[in-house]
Amino acid sequence: MPTPSWLLLRNTPEDVVATPFLNDQACQKLFSYAKVSADRPSYTIWLTQIEQIHQFVYRIPDLAWELMDYATEPLSLVYSHVKPFLSEEPAPAEVCIRLINEPPLQKVLSNRYAWLNIALDVLSQEISITDKVKKEINIKNKAMPHRAIKIMRVYDNGEFSFIP
Repeated sequence: MPTPSWLLLRNTPEDVVATPFLNDQACQKLFSYAKVSADRPSYTIWLTQIEQIHQFVYRIPDLAWELMDYATEPLSLVYSHVKPFLSEEPAPAEVCIRLINEPPLQKVLSNRYAWLNIALDVLSQEISITDKVKKEINIKNKAMPHRAIKIMRVYDNGEFSFIP
């Protein structure tokens, strides 16, 4: 039986499984399927409104606000000082957050909720996603081709580094 709120989103530019922070059980289940990686974040939280960041992070460096406001390309920022956001999990050491500003993706996502998403290539190979997904949506926009997502770690002192 499908998890009621999981979506398979293609060409975001990555293919991801996403669920809104509306159903803690669906988020918990999806989170449990993420493979932990030392190189890159295993999941990303998508914000549909910039103010939603306060649900997930205690301190937001000034540089992060500027980057979110002015980014013209998909940009995910990695923060420390994370709040616990899943009821059965302690707060992680870091969290990767992306403010969604691409119109085709904004159109699909409810602007009332932040979304937990995990790229298909980061999901555990032991599960079959097809029987767990409610709906598959292709976000590809011919008028505006997707650009690669940049991932940047933002430090309290205003410095930053890119994650390959």
